[in-house]
Amino acid sequence: MIYPLIDTKGRCLTHALIVKPAPRFEERKESIFKFSRNPHVWFIRSHIRKANGTAQLYFRVEKSPEGTEMLRKILRDARAAFARTHVELQPIAPGALHEYEL
Repeated sequence: MIYPLIDTKGRCLTHALIVKPAPRFEERKESIFKFSRNPHVWFIRSHIRKANGTAQLYFRVEKSPEGTEMLRKILRDARAAFARTHVELQPIAPGALHEYEL
């Protein structure tokens, strides 16, 4: 099932994790998907842009202190998994947190 990027009920915030370039993204994204068992995080979809090798992983976090903490953990683990690449957190939904707010 493909979820819309914006939560219409306003209970959670949508973010995209951007990795440039994304060597072996399919292998390494498992280190991020381990958070999918957490009730505060919902992974929506991921894809790789073949033209520039950029990977995008879309997910939602609950509007709560636990959700904010999960954002920190996802960003930290992504940077560890994709060492020597550019990893950034991009807010998608209105009210979503920017990287500097974590």
